[in-house]
Amino acid sequence: MIFEPITIDSLDIQNRFVRSATHEWLADEDGRPTSRIGDMYEELAKNEVGLIITGYSYVNPRGRSSDNQQGIYDDNFVEPYQDITSRVHKYKSKIIAQIVHGGRQAKPTTKYPIPIAPSAVTDTSSGITPMEMTEADILETIEDFANAARRAKEAGFDGVQLHCAHGFLLSNFISPYTNRRNDKWGGSVEKRTQIVVDIIKQIRQMVGEDFP
Repeated sequence: MIFEPITIDSLDIQNRFVRSATHEWLADEDGRPTSRIGDMYEELAKNEVGLIITGYSYVNPRGRSSDNQQGIYDDNFVEPYQDITSRVHKYKSKIIAQIVHGGRQAKPTTKYPIPIAPSAVTDTSSGITPMEMTEADILETIEDFANAARRAKEAGFDGVQLHCAHGFLLSNFISPYTNRRNDKWGGSVEKRTQIVVDIIKQIRQMVGEDFP
């Protein structure tokens, strides 16, 4: 079965082998993808990995959570990503961009010394207490995710994957432990997941109904 093709919505994949998203530590310091990432993905495609999911790419500079992490927060990144996707598409493999915001696990910088999150709940692993997001912060972040998906499509990716786990921003909203808001973005399951729903809706407006 693992060697058989599969179709997911409009995406035809040659087999069931998936390279799951894994941080490569190979981007430039500003998040720009390097040719070394392309080398690795092309090698996977050459060896018939059906679907390649990239390492997590941050949608806003404030959402970077690791050194040398890929970014997708600027239109200037489209061209270097186009080089990478074209190298993969020389073979039969498909490639999907995973997009993320680090939330309270974002790496503090001089420009952004305090991470943002749905609520000011201290991260016990780092000891950092994030700043509670304003309504404007939330709406801007939704727009950042949608624009990241648009850039992924323009760069030739075959789809996008939202990172909603591992203590990053979207999982911060979903979890009642890290989301203690009393407005429309917190409380019930429906309210805690509203940001994800709104991101998907805005992505659809940006890329259409057929982009996975």
